[in-house]
Amino acid sequence: MTLQCDGHAITGSWKGTGIYLYGRSDVTVRSCTVKNFVYGIYLYVS
Repeated sequence: MTLQCDGHAITGSWKGTGIYLYGRSDVTVRSCTVKNFVYGIYLYVS
């Protein structure tokens, strides 16, 4: 899976998670700005 942001931002309000990946593998995040979250990118493997 690839998340291609093309330079765009994912902006929060200082709560939660910008990108939450649960039980995923082989993930690519490209050209993204993730800001103003408690967790920018959260990876969880069960």
